[in-house]
Amino acid sequence: MNDDINGYAEGRGVSGLTGPELGRFIEGGIDSLHLLLKRPAFKVVFKTPIPLKFTELNFQTEFNQAPLNYLSHGSSSIQTDVRNWKNKVAFKLLKNQVSFSFGYDNQIKSPWDPESELDGEIKRSITDTKSGSIGLGFRNWPGINYSIRLQERKDLAVQMVELFDTTFTNESSFTIDSTLLLQKPIVGQKKLTTHTIAPTYKLNLGEISINLNGNITLVNDLDLLTDTTGCYEILNSTKGEQWGGVIDTNICGTDENLFIFEGKNKYPFNNSGTQTSTYTGALSFSFPTPLSLNLGWGMSINSPNDLRQSKTVISVFSTKLGYKYFDKKLNVTIGGNYVIGHKNGNEFWDSGEVINSEDGEEDSEFNQGDTFIDKVELDNNKLTLKCGLQYKIPEPNITIGLNLNYTKAVDYLKTEQDDPVFKAKLAIKFGF
Repeated sequence: MNDDINGYAEGRGVSGLTGPELGRFIEGGIDSLHLLLKRPAFKVVFKTPIPLKFTELNFQTEFNQAPLNYLSHGSSSIQTDVRNWKNKVAFKLLKNQVSFSFGYDNQIKSPWDPESELDGEIKRSITDTKSGSIGLGFRNWPGINYSIRLQERKDLAVQMVELFDTTFTNESSFTIDSTLLLQKPIVGQKKLTTHTIAPTYKLNLGEISINLNGNITLVNDLDLLTDTTGCYEILNSTKGEQWGGVIDTNICGTDENLFIFEGKNKYPFNNSGTQTSTYTGALSFSFPTPLSLNLGWGMSINSPNDLRQSKTVISVFSTKLGYKYFDKKLNVTIGGNYVIGHKNGNEFWDSGEVINSEDGEEDSEFNQGDTFIDKVELDNNKLTLKCGLQYKIPEPNITIGLNLNYTKAVDYLKTEQDDPVFKAKLAIKFGF
């Protein structure tokens, strides 16, 4: 529903109307019914199966919008001041062993235009998302799923501007005409591409069941409005010329560390953003006894498009062993996690790094021709050991749990290390 209780003039009222608009609706009666359609909240969904000779298409489309004053008492996470159009079609082949899915979504944040200069500037974002996936799951063969997601977002500054035109009728008199012009300049544009590959495999070795799961995610996040010709600071004695930069004191000033680069797709800061790749794997064992074993591994690599920054690598290793006693009333688990973070030097001078100038003396400011000691930016690890005990008493439905946790973090870039942390938690739960 739309809230008209708070009396908020900037959008509060029936059907998205402001306070003054609600007053005009009440005074105008039936003649003002069109105001209810000005910014209504609604949701329209259509879905249907489409039978074909070789398969059945499942088609669904949804169109919804909610004004600024929309309040949902059922879910506080519903967005307001937004308009959405969602579409999806999916089908399966070869006895459901091959599946396809395609989607298209369009979202407009702040979709309503200002009506006058008094409304000020509206920050609008338009997001188009195209997606597709294919899944292969043949009997007795490993399964694999691939999906792609292409998202483009444009940010606009929407504003109503009044233009004046003066016309002289004679030497002593003139007329002034005004025209309202809606301006929508693009102030931001981003492109996000995501590839996901998820293989799975199940096998049995005698009475032991083994499940293997993996996931590979590749994300390329680009800012398309950053390819501009400009002066960039290069705190390295060789990269400036190697990348095609030019020192031009007429444009960049007298600082010899400033190089001018043309805004082309191959220059070293093209489309500022990041390329992130994530790899995970999980291996689980099920035994005929109430014993379970899980092993996991993961790695995330964050590579900025700006070549003056180095990539960050985070690796994670995990294990968990569980056993159930007394007809599964007592559950005992032992496990651990080990996280490693590393980021090499970026081959560019940063504040705090030692500079060796051309004359062999240490300097506090970098100049072209100097060398320096490039420091590692991140080098740490964290070990966590966990032990858990949980006992269930069926009557009178009581669960007692004890968790022990030991954590030790090491930062090799610090001279003093933090002390290990030990935690214990006892929980008793009563059921009624």
